[in-house]
Amino acid sequence: MEPDPNNNNSTNIEAFLYGHQVNLEELEQDGDNDVPKKQRKRRRTSKAWGMFTKLPLDAYQDGKERSMCVCGQVYISESNYGTGNMLKHIKKCPKLKKSRDPRQMILDHSGSIGSCSLEFDQVVFRELLSAAIVKHGLPFQFVEFDAIRNCFEFLNSEVQNISRNTAKADILKAYNAERLRIKAMLEEVPGRICFTSDLWTACTTDGYMSLTAHFIDKN
Repeated sequence: MEPDPNNNNSTNIEAFLYGHQVNLEELEQDGDNDVPKKQRKRRRTSKAWGMFTKLPLDAYQDGKERSMCVCGQVYISESNYGTGNMLKHIKKCPKLKKSRDPRQMILDHSGSIGSCSLEFDQVVFRELLSAAIVKHGLPFQFVEFDAIRNCFEFLNSEVQNISRNTAKADILKAYNAERLRIKAMLEEVPGRICFTSDLWTACTTDGYMSLTAHFIDKN
């Protein structure tokens, strides 16, 4: 049977494929059943997601979606619950108040972008600045760059900029404190300590030696 070219009804169109008669409508329906439709993922736009981390669904028996703050506080974060409780928690989070997390500076009482409402702590600022210099290998003169100082003053007008000599003194102070902490930790090791070393030369012909300690602590 040849298909009728004058018939415009798509449900009655038939085709011959390799000598077998195939109904195109049934073929399309079968294809739709085999390929599941992709669900569109909703975009998270709330400012709360800058402070909260989504937890696995199997973390709790009820299977509800939850998110955890940097301080460890957990809230249900399903779409029908909203993020109101999470935004309220950010304003009074003890972890953020203690660490002066820079991300908190962009949230005001309404949850929108604005200036920081928390009290500025110069001591914590200098500790974070020292840690940044050490971690990224920045020069001490970094704290005297005009653009960097303008950035600090924009974030908080109460900031007291420091000199490179002060930055050096802060890093040496942090080094001595960390050295004493490691020394006290090693003194409590119940077993032996194994040391391994490595030597190398930098491109500037400066020689370096690294020392690694391997041990099992009391825990």
